Amino acid sequence: MKLTQAQFRRAAYFSGNFGLAKLSIYFAPLAMASFALPETYAGMELAFALAPFIALVLGSPFLSAVPQLYLVRGEKRVFDLGAGVAAAAASLMTFAGIALLFAGEAIPAMACFAAACVSVQGAASTLTRTLSRRNIAAWADGMAALAMFLAAGAAWFVFGSWFDAGDAAITWAIVSLVLAMVAMLLFRRWREPGLRARLAAAWQIGLPMVINGLFGMVIGSGGRIAFGAFAQPWDLSAYAIGFRIAGLMLGLHQLMITAFFARVYAARTRAFDRTAPLYLLAVAGGGVLLCLASPFLLPHLGFKALTADRQGALLDWLPLIALQVYLWIGFATLELRINRARMARRLILPNLAVTAAGVAGFIWLESTGLASPANIVAFMAVVTALFVAIQIAMLWRRGLVLPRTATSLAAGAVPFLILALA
Repeated sequence: MKLTQAQFRRAAYFSGNFGLAKLSIYFAPLAMASFALPETYAGMELAFALAPFIALVLGSPFLSAVPQLYLVRGEKRVFDLGAGVAAAAASLMTFAGIALLFAGEAIPAMACFAAACVSVQGAASTLTRTLSRRNIAAWADGMAALAMFLAAGAAWFVFGSWFDAGDAAITWAIVSLVLAMVAMLLFRRWREPGLRARLAAAWQIGLPMVINGLFGMVIGSGGRIAFGAFAQPWDLSAYAIGFRIAGLMLGLHQLMITAFFARVYAARTRAFDRTAPLYLLAVAGGGVLLCLASPFLLPHLGFKALTADRQGALLDWLPLIALQVYLWIGFATLELRINRARMARRLILPNLAVTAAGVAGFIWLESTGLASPANIVAFMAVVTALFVAIQIAMLWRRGLVLPRTATSLAAGAVPFLILALA
């Protein structure tokens, strides 16, 4: 009886902590959209879209190998590896951002500062998930967005209506500098012998994983980057708000990953294929309800970053944005299987081909005058679906057959398509 009560208390504590963390992370960018001008908010979102690519190149080849080293190979000395990679990447990006800020390049500077924070977030998230520190991981998974947008919101109260991208960049510089210093202090405290050999092993294991992780970043950030390149700032601002709203589905995904990462990562194929479909269909159901409720809720949310003439357009885009987020969750779920089977290297060329085709498609849309916001949203959903299809096909060829997972992914996409065409 005592054990049951203890388990209940732990579950209740985890649920409350997780809910508070995810709601804070979810609402921080949307709160910023409530009082930032469209141009300022678009600049911040574009910087955050670019940041994962920079952070991925700098440190993720090492961090991606941590679960493999700890859970599969039994290497327990991973704290100094994570802290050292985070400290090096965050320091480099912080000083690069300061140089760009002095040169008057506010948005590139913000991208560097955001990359510094994302690097620290990546290390914190990887270590806490791998070690099943679930309550800490709930906050670590989104600490970059939470810290940056809360800091920008605090600065807005100082600058008021004059708050612009330059003011946001100064605020983000302070946050990234603090996080870089914390990472350096932790690295000095946790450093153990043999770090160079462990870094070499992590690089060898993690490089193929991080290249495929780069394609995941294309899914997550490609839409905002495409809007930044081919659309107006107020269109980017509207799309980013829609992407944040649809991101509520990510909360369900992060709940599963945070609570059961070690178990899901180590699960056998049949066990994975029994549980993943239920989870994916639950995520799809939540996304559909979100799309149905948005026409009633969006007019009352009062986003200053969403101009009146873009509100109706956003409601038209939202089912396809939600479809993209849903497929992104499917991509991330299947990526666990791919990394577990050490198949990441085999997917590099197919994913690279899809990425190249996506870039060429956007260029073609722009050259033919068809790069409207609606077409950008639709094309991103198509590109995301191609990434997921490649994962399923490659797993199938390897003998890791996931028929229920594949069927649930396809079935979950149907309601979003119906809403988009309605």
